[in-house]
Amino acid sequence: MKLKKIIVIFNLIFLSGILSIGCSTLQTKIVDIDKGSFDIQNNHHYPISNVHIVEDSGELFLKGSVSHRYGKSRLLSGHVDIAFLNSDGAVKIKECIFFDNHRTGERQANFEMPITNDLLASSKIKISYIPKKK
Repeated sequence: MKLKKIIVIFNLIFLSGILSIGCSTLQTKIVDIDKGSFDIQNNHHYPISNVHIVEDSGELFLKGSVSHRYGKSRLLSGHVDIAFLNSDGAVKIKECIFFDNHRTGERQANFEMPITNDLLASSKIKISYIPKKK
């Protein structure tokens, strides 16, 4: 009888652990939007990738990364310009995300920006990387 109780208690603890892990991963999800909404201005040496919209705890974020493709030098600094365009092509809002504090030993830098549903409803999201001038 004691063995059954121990097994039942163990199973309850195990299942509650699995349930709590599963619930915590449900808080962050990728929002399904038309990839044609993105106008990514790729630089041959600094491609932009992994661009997606994420919903985390009810808030929306635009996330992506920039990497250095060729040569021995690393991605040092610069910034990503993100412009939200109206249907007529006029800029609704423009943000710059700087990489000045990026670690110099890495070839990739991630960027993230909070956005609203209003900005997400824009017809185009233009993203470009601007390397820092020497």
